[in-house]
Amino acid sequence: MPDVRLTPAVHDRHMNRILRSRPIATLAALATTVAVVAPLAIDAASDSEATVFSAITPCRLTDTRPSEQVGPRSGALGEAETLVIDARGPAGNCTADDLPAGAVALSLNVTAIGATRPTFLAIWPDGDRPNTSALNPAPGAPPTPNAVTTKLADDGSFRIFNLQGQVDAIVDVVGYHTIADVGSAGPTGPAGPAGPEGPIGPTGPEGPDVRERTVVVSAGGTDLENGAALIAVVDEVDAAGPTAIDSWTIELDTGVYDLGTVRLELPVGVNLIGAGRGVSTIRSANTSGVLLTATGLVSDLTVDATATIGFPKAIETTAAAHFERLEVLSEDDGIWVNDQFSRLVDIVVRASDGIYLNGSDTTITGSDIEAWTYAIRVNSLRSVVSETRIANGNFFPPITTYQIKANDIEFRDVVVEAPNGSIVKGDGTGDDTFRFVHSHFAVKDTTSAKFTPGTDGTIECFASTWELGAIGSTTFGGSGSDCP
Repeated sequence: MPDVRLTPAVHDRHMNRILRSRPIATLAALATTVAVVAPLAIDAASDSEATVFSAITPCRLTDTRPSEQVGPRSGALGEAETLVIDARGPAGNCTADDLPAGAVALSLNVTAIGATRPTFLAIWPDGDRPNTSALNPAPGAPPTPNAVTTKLADDGSFRIFNLQGQVDAIVDVVGYHTIADVGSAGPTGPAGPAGPEGPIGPTGPEGPDVRERTVVVSAGGTDLENGAALIAVVDEVDAAGPTAIDSWTIELDTGVYDLGTVRLELPVGVNLIGAGRGVSTIRSANTSGVLLTATGLVSDLTVDATATIGFPKAIETTAAAHFERLEVLSEDDGIWVNDQFSRLVDIVVRASDGIYLNGSDTTITGSDIEAWTYAIRVNSLRSVVSETRIANGNFFPPITTYQIKANDIEFRDVVVEAPNGSIVKGDGTGDDTFRFVHSHFAVKDTTSAKFTPGTDGTIECFASTWELGAIGSTTFGGSGSDCP
């Protein structure tokens, strides 16, 4: 049998991948607050220049609401829009004393109001937009405030970016940062006399029981022995009682872990990390599939269900899951996402049916999905697929709805390849809504091409291109500036 060794909890870096930051909210969503603090030296200008913070009586720099307009902008931020705000000299309701010429950074209270879609706001000085979020407003939510400190561009401006939908923004200034006037260090003073030794304090309470949280499974035996070792470790970790907060990580070495006819079921709070796609492989001939996972991270491995006879799902989720850098192989279904808020990043799928989205608010990014039936089947709301290749090798549409509907699913920067027949097809039972942005469609060697959203459905195309080959007839149900 391969050895199973326990290592200290130094691998908590895996948990950092799935923790989310939470915005700082206050009840003072629409009113500025008076902050009285002493000047504070921080590193807001660069890695080598310290700055000093000066508090001011808060002033309103920007309010995009037409009824409450402050500053030059009147109207909500639109989808993928960046608003540039000038923040030196008198601006908005702020005076030149509030925004001095020497300011290199500002401390702000930023509030988002009236979001029409779940979105995020990013705030930065200039250049490339960082991959960070300052606020995360959602439709129907109360005004969303957060404290933000941002550097200023050389011209004294900064930027606010809105991902999607429309949202109003209120920006209040509570202080500014200037370059510190740091003099040379003075001479070291003489050491003072040592004080008397104090009494020994009482012994503190015993600390909590700190368990080892990471288990490494070596692949030192046969494929079946490696698989048996993995199953035993999952049972051992499950007995330890992991939770979404108190989680465990199972790491796989290089090798193949053959589960025989067993389906590996990961409990809530268990992460499974391999050594890389094609380097660590899990396979099973179970008729239900290879892997059933809940809330944890699964990454850097190959999941192989090609030996299964029946209709397996290579991977199936029971709760919001997070997949990264996976290769999924199946003669039937690739991945079934059964719960909302799941994330799939850099996934390669080769299957009969690629990915079935049965969970709303799911995101698929940077992936390659190739199927010989349906590449993506949709039965969910508000999901987003971006920077992904979607292809099939048969007469089926690469993208289709299944059972109920696809309401407000968006495809950004995708390439859709359909050698024959339909490109996108709604099932006709509901208000299927597809939106394509910056996408490319290729249909080759065919006598017909169909782009049909179904009954009461819509297809919207923006900034997209088409390569339709030799088409004898077309059926397009799309709208928007770039639909055929």
